[in-house]
Amino acid sequence: MQISEDAFFQLPDKHTRDLIWALTSPSLLDCPWSPSRPPWLESLCQQAGCPTQWHHTSRSEQSRLGLVFESLWHEWLQHSGWRWDANIQIAGRDRTLGELDLLIDNGQQQWHLELALKFYLGIGNDWIGANRRDRLANKLRHTYEQQLPLARHPQAQPLLATRGWSPRRSEAVFRGCLFYPANPAITAQRPAEVNPHHWQGRWCHASELQEHIRTGHWVILARDEWLSPVLSPVAASAADIVQLLQCHFRYLDIPLCLARVRPQQPYWAEQQRWMVVADHWPNGRT
Repeated sequence: MQISEDAFFQLPDKHTRDLIWALTSPSLLDCPWSPSRPPWLESLCQQAGCPTQWHHTSRSEQSRLGLVFESLWHEWLQHSGWRWDANIQIAGRDRTLGELDLLIDNGQQQWHLELALKFYLGIGNDWIGANRRDRLANKLRHTYEQQLPLARHPQAQPLLATRGWSPRRSEAVFRGCLFYPANPAITAQRPAEVNPHHWQGRWCHASELQEHIRTGHWVILARDEWLSPVLSPVAASAADIVQLLQCHFRYLDIPLCLARVRPQQPYWAEQQRWMVVADHWPNGRT
C-alpha cells in the first residue's frame, strides 16, 4: 500500500493512521535479517485491503507502545485471510527461553517475525532510549542472537509442530524514529544495520530550547501519540512551547516529545518530530 503524505493527513481517525503507519512507515533497519521491504509485506497489505474500509470494533487498551504496535499488526492479519499465531512462549526444562512474537503463513510460505517499535536518541556511537535504560546496540544484539534463532531451538520445534508451524525464515520488523542531535557539537553515528531512509527527528537539551525552537507552531505529544505523524486540532507558538517546556524541566526530568506542525485545515499536520531531554541526559542527576 502506498499513500501520499497529503492523503495520510486527510484521515481524521488516529487509529486508522496508526494502522497504516505500523506496516508502511520506513523501516528502522535494512539488513539481511531485517530487510526494509520484505517480499511478503506488500502482499500482506494487498490481501488485507485498506483500513479505511474496515469496521473497527475495538481499540487497544495497552499502555506500552510496543504492545500497541503488536496489536496493530494483529489487526492487519485478522483482515488478511492469512493464518497467524502470536506470543508463543517457548519453555525450557527449568526456565522460559523466550517468546515468539509472530508466526505468519500466506499459504505458500511461513515466517517467524519479531516486532519492535523503538525511539532512540543519538550521541556519539551510542543510540539511547529517552529513559536511558534502552540501547539500540543491545537491542540489535539481543534480536539477532537470542530472539530470531528461538524458532529453531530444539525446545521450540515440538511445540511448533503440534500447532502446524515450520517457519523456514526468521526476520525482525523495526519501526520508530532515530533522533539526531540539534547541537552541531554533538555527533551521532548510526550502525550499519540502519536503513538510510528511516524516520529521522531531532533532539536537544532543555537549556537549548530557545536556540533551536524559535519559529513555527508546535504540539506536545502524549506517549500514545508517538506512533504515526500527528494530526492535531490545536497548536502553540514556539514562544509558548518554550515557556511550557522550561517550566516542565524546572521541576521534572521526564523527556518530552514534540512535533513541529503546519496548517492542514481544520487541523495541524506534523512536519518534524523532536525530543527534549533534561540537561544531565544521558547521565543521571548528580
